Amino acid sequence: MYIFQMIDGLSSGGAEELQVTFAKEANRRGFKVAVISLGDDDDSQYVKQLRALGTVVHFFPTKRIFDFNNLYKIAKLFWAERPDILHTHLTYSNIIGSMVARLTRIPIVATLHSIGIDERFRAPRTEQAEIFALRHLVHKIIACGPSV
Repeated sequence: MYIFQMIDGLSSGGAEELQVTFAKEANRRGFKVAVISLGDDDDSQYVKQLRALGTVVHFFPTKRIFDFNNLYKIAKLFWAERPDILHTHLTYSNIIGSMVARLTRIPIVATLHSIGIDERFRAPRTEQAEIFALRHLVHKIIACGPSV
């Protein structure tokens, strides 16, 4: 099985740390895994750990969700690599990943890591786009913890 993991960035945090855990477990089980970061964080500790495990990390720095040039570049990777499944983490990845996965006909699983919304960074249109993606585009949702 070939699994793509997509995350908003790999700078620091719990979801980012899980990428390393998933890569270790995928290797142990004989699965192939690649990570797609929507950030520009090539020098992070998590990228170094992933590469040490033999995991390929792709970078598609994203400032806007509906950057069609970037979406097309990601879709080209999907068409070239043909993963069996996409597993997304965090808001931008849930939205962008679900659009690209549907376009390329790859099943998608989204993980929700928290329920908190920081009012300082609230973006109602982004929240609505994520809700739409989670309700209509993803195949399964994983919730981290009972409150989520």
